[in-house]
Amino acid sequence: MSELDIIRRAEQEQKVVSMWASTKPIVQIVKETGLKKSEVELILAQFRQYAMQDKVLREMSRETVLKTRQHYDDLIQKLYDAVDVANDNGDYKAEMTGLKMVADIEKQRVDFMQKAGMLADNEIGDQLAEQER
Repeated sequence: MSELDIIRRAEQEQKVVSMWASTKPIVQIVKETGLKKSEVELILAQFRQYAMQDKVLREMSRETVLKTRQHYDDLIQKLYDAVDVANDNGDYKAEMTGLKMVADIEKQRVDFMQKAGMLADNEIGDQLAEQER
């Protein structure tokens, strides 16, 4: 491999990781880079392995996950406050809409936490019950 080939490969890997980090699906990454799906998956697997061993990246990831989780918690609390106001005003339609929004955001939070590796499948119920308390 020439130096130019190595540089091109590194740029391609950086692009794949960057697109993946911005939550683009693998199918879209394959389409935009022209790489095979197996190549994209290999690049991402290698990056994950590297990231797991890098203390700085692990700490940054941890902080991001914690901040995102706190953001979800804040949104849910604000929605519950709005539901309480709707209930106090007798606006049951707004109350039900607010409760549906809470359920939707709770689902998004659980999905996020699962993807972040914070929840094992068999612990989801326990975690949710603990958070509700």
